[in-house]
Amino acid sequence: RVERSRQRAQGIRAGDTDTDTASDAAETNAEAIEATTDTTPDTTPDTTPEAPYAGSALPLEDGSEPEGFEIKGNADSMLHHVPGSRSYNQTIAEVWFDTVESAEAAGFSAPGSKSDDDAAASGEEN
Repeated sequence: RVERSRQRAQGIRAGDTDTDTASDAAETNAEAIEATTDTTPDTTPDTTPEAPYAGSALPLEDGSEPEGFEIKGNADSMLHHVPGSRSYNQTIAEVWFDTVESAEAAGFSAPGSKSDDDAAASGEEN
């Protein structure tokens, strides 16, 4: 294709007025379009992490909350934090929940919600 283009350019410079120039140009354009059209199927694996719990979502790439999920879940402590709570702004969410019920169904609890028996068993004092 490149060679044909070079020959055609040389012919034009030499004054050759070939009537096939228009059909050659159309053929060259069709070849160029065909060469740039990628029909190879996308085999890139989907590496988007799935939400680990029902009613949950993972943070967006920048760490922010996904739309519709405002309850922060901390996987290390297994605590959830609602907007306006004392630790909400300090907590970095590893998972976001849509409702408190979803967070609790996933095993997360509200801060300070341990019973006195649980606190005594873990050596904590009230």
